[in-house]
Amino acid sequence: MNKRGINLIYGAVIFLILNAIFFGAMFAFVFRATNDASLHEQVLAKEIALLIDGAKPGTLISLNLENVQKFIEKNDISESEVVIVGGDKVNVKLTRGSGYSFMIFSDYKVDRTFVKKGDDLILNLQIMENDE
Repeated sequence: MNKRGINLIYGAVIFLILNAIFFGAMFAFVFRATNDASLHEQVLAKEIALLIDGAKPGTLISLNLENVQKFIEKNDISESEVVIVGGDKVNVKLTRGSGYSFMIFSDYKVDRTFVKKGDDLILNLQIMENDE
């Protein structure tokens, strides 16, 4: 038998197996990242923080939480836990973990309420002047 030819085949097979494992792991990571609640937590927290920072006192911000409602129902999270605006940060929680926090730079007081309109969950944020 030709040992040199067998060694070349083993090297090629190992190379192909390692490439398949690597690309499978990359595909799984990308698929998980696009469908994961943590991505939606980050996007929603940053979006709310930017809206609050850009608003003036007296502004009412309404956000439809239709795209994250499936995570709320799946993980059995109460509406009062989903979005918390306090101090200098916004915390969005769509899973049983601690959620995702993002800093707010304005010092406005924010009043939040949730309204059910049909099947949609609407988040209302009222921006007010800080009383301190």
